Amino acid sequence: MGSPPSPIEDSWGALPAVWRVCIEQAVESFAARGLPVGAAVTNTNGVLATGRNRVYDTAGGSDPLQRTALAHAEMNALAKIGTDIDLAVCDLWTTHSPCSMCRAAAQFVGVRAVHHLARDPSDDAAPPTEPDRADELDIWAVAVNVLFLHNVAWVAGPENPILVASERREPATVAFARSLVRNGSLIDRLSIHDPVGLLDPIWDDLLEVASHRS
Repeated sequence: MGSPPSPIEDSWGALPAVWRVCIEQAVESFAARGLPVGAAVTNTNGVLATGRNRVYDTAGGSDPLQRTALAHAEMNALAKIGTDIDLAVCDLWTTHSPCSMCRAAAQFVGVRAVHHLARDPSDDAAPPTEPDRADELDIWAVAVNVLFLHNVAWVAGPENPILVASERREPATVAFARSLVRNGSLIDRLSIHDPVGLLDPIWDDLLEVASHRS
């Protein structure tokens, strides 16, 4: 018999499949030293398209918006949906509450609903997460925010305005992200593109941050 699943494996397995897809996309952007945000478009047939933030990727990739200021995860996912698809029966899922551009794009193309895992702590205008959602989503909301803030601190510096603004709402998350950059815990693991493998060594710390956040 194999060993029982670890706590992070149990938590990952409890996530709805669409959230796992979005988080996997965010981890790809994390590994590329970009902004770790992932998105997906679904209908009753399942996932139709995925996207990740590619604003800072090198030019010449598969996403038409790559290396432009428009290349947010949500925009990249929506850009893969042809006009033969009825977006009125589609949902947009994203690891972070969409910015004003992505919210406007989702409204313009007429998607049925927009769901986000984590509220962007730096954006005072960001919509709140859905009330009464499953507790299992909260720890992964912390995880994706840590990845996002980690790369902001790593690439742009620990006092970047995004971190300073986020500190007002989620001080424990920001402090943990900064500490991870200082000690290189995740930087040394960039080659691991599996969310469970990447985050397993810091899972207990993420649970502690989540307890402070709640």
